[in-house]
Amino acid sequence: MAAPSGRFPSRGPKKLEVKEPPPVEGRVPPHDLDVEAAVLSQIMNDSSALEKIVGFLHPEHFYSESHRRIFEAMLELAGQGKPTELVMVMSWLRDRNRLQQVGAEYLAQVHTQPAAIANVAAYAKVIHEKWRVRMMISMCQRQAATGYIDYGDAGRFIAEMSAAIETIATINSGLEFRSGAEIMREPPKDDDIRFLIEQLKLGPGRPCMVGGDSYTGKSLIVGDIAVCVATKRDVFGLFRVGESGFVRWLNFDQSPKLAERRIRRIARARGVSPEELRGRFEMCHFPEFRLDDDDAEAVLCRVTKGVSLCVIDALIGAIGRTQERDEAMGRMLLKLMRVSFKTGCTFLVIHHTTKPQAEFVDKSGTIQQRTHGPTRSASATIRGNRAIFGACDSVFVLESTGKKKPVRIIHDKAPTDGQTLENFYVDFRDVAEDKPNGLLDEDDKPTDRTWGLRVIHLEPEQVEVKQERKSDEQALREKSDAKEKHFADLCDVYLELVKKHPLCDTDQLFEEGPVGRKATVVAVMKRLEDLKKVVDQGGKKKNQRAWRAV
Repeated sequence: MAAPSGRFPSRGPKKLEVKEPPPVEGRVPPHDLDVEAAVLSQIMNDSSALEKIVGFLHPEHFYSESHRRIFEAMLELAGQGKPTELVMVMSWLRDRNRLQQVGAEYLAQVHTQPAAIANVAAYAKVIHEKWRVRMMISMCQRQAATGYIDYGDAGRFIAEMSAAIETIATINSGLEFRSGAEIMREPPKDDDIRFLIEQLKLGPGRPCMVGGDSYTGKSLIVGDIAVCVATKRDVFGLFRVGESGFVRWLNFDQSPKLAERRIRRIARARGVSPEELRGRFEMCHFPEFRLDDDDAEAVLCRVTKGVSLCVIDALIGAIGRTQERDEAMGRMLLKLMRVSFKTGCTFLVIHHTTKPQAEFVDKSGTIQQRTHGPTRSASATIRGNRAIFGACDSVFVLESTGKKKPVRIIHDKAPTDGQTLENFYVDFRDVAEDKPNGLLDEDDKPTDRTWGLRVIHLEPEQVEVKQERKSDEQALREKSDAKEKHFADLCDVYLELVKKHPLCDTDQLFEEGPVGRKATVVAVMKRLEDLKKVVDQGGKKKNQRAWRAV
């Protein structure tokens, strides 16, 4: 076996066969043995040269198997704090029975060849790029071979091939540093941070998020933003869009008919024609990938190329094996930041918030109100691990003010300058086809109230309050009193049932009573027993209860 061809004489060890990719019709895959030898020679003459390339160059990037073995030895020696000079490399290879593969004479020849000197990083990038091309050739050969046999579903086959290509295409050449002088230099005005909507701080970088409980209008609000970005209209009729752009909506967990109907209604109310959205807005229902897939970053790079805004609807549907409470959620969302850096796309993620209140039955059988307090921060409100909040830039939290009432929007976090908007409100108003330029009131009876829908910005002072707002404590007390009265009424109902059917058990009471939850029936009977209005006589079966009125 001959030594690698190039500048070096043929005497020396044979180069091990490179198994992948194989030559095609007599052609040899791209490589440059002279450059590989120059890099190795420089490292053997100057150990510090390895520091400039170790971040991105690996042994498998070398075409020559001999060169791979030499570079492996250098990495191991450097990791142990030892010099990478010729004698040490030769000793390392000998101790592991690899010197015969490389050849002592050939190793000495590499050491004496002209080194890369100051250009070692540039030479190393040439090696890395040629490796990428070889991997692309190999991958295309395998995919092409699969295409001639049973490739299965055509759409999935093409998608997998595209994702594989994108994975190789997004591999960079390593760590690139900018000097302090470059950082201090003011960028051109057109190269500064550019927001899609500056007032809302929506722009490339970390993902932005809109979070809210069920029925707070999350999808309607984001839908208005999406339509306005695609057609350069003012969001909520107030916030100006910087530049119109292409919008893609990834629908992971909404009914396709419902999701499309929302966009139609919003676009109609905005006076947007189908032609205006052609080539400006696209929606994909139930994409066949998840954000925590291994190739998600490559897939998103392909999906968002040339896209200004990408909507993720919603986060819970976009994850596969990861749990919301897992801290890995933060790292998963940072994938979107890396994709944004590569493609310039702005990501807007729809997510859920925790419910502000919940009911429970205490030990005494009383229905109580659990509350988290009226002033929870967004980091505590956003559902799941707090890393979700930390991984986002602009975060908007929606709060309901009541059924068919305006929704309060809290801008809790903003990038760069930290300047958040004051709380404001939006209202949702129907627009009828026979009244396209006017908003409908409750008294209006148009032929079709579902034709259009407009999202309107309201300042706090514009929100009409029909009655004096009660304090949180008073409202909570009144609601608790009402529930206690309802529970007391249930006790009276079940006491009458016990009187009517002596020695009836809990199952019989559940079947004949008005309550649909067995746990509530148990709580009611516990209250009556504590009040000494009923006694447990014991049933025929073990642990069975038979009630009798006192």
